[in-house]
Amino acid sequence: MDLSFDKSKAEAKDDGARHLLVLVSLTMWNLADSYEPPFKSCVEQGKASSVMCAYNLVNGIPNCANFDLSTTIARGQWGLPRLHRDCDAVATMCFNEGYAKESEDAVAATLKAGIDVNCGSHFKKYGKSALEKQKVVQESDID
Repeated sequence: MDLSFDKSKAEAKDDGARHLLVLVSLTMWNLADSYEPPFKSCVEQGKASSVMCAYNLVNGIPNCANFDLSTTIARGQWGLPRLHRDCDAVATMCFNEGYAKESEDAVAATLKAGIDVNCGSHFKKYGKSALEKQKVVQESDID
């Protein structure tokens, strides 16, 4: 769930691609009162079958690694069956945001948040090694 969009905060990756990274600090009240209602309306009135997490961080947690936004709100409260990763959002957690120390940590954080459809190649490259390094340890992480 991309909570804000500001082109002035765009950062270049090593490959020259431009990804928007916006750091957002919100109280739970502000999130519920100001940000969730328009997204919830779009999901419900538009009969969305999924949402896609983006590159932004909310309170220091990337959207694609945020269990509360992904699983508790989007899946639990809004009833969305599928949650997608934006292209290269998993890689962005390592290389641009510094949230994950290793690629396998980013893969594990995304799976544990409940994101289940991938766009990009990072997950494919590091998913198996995340399992082998026991970053993803429960069946519920990948089911």
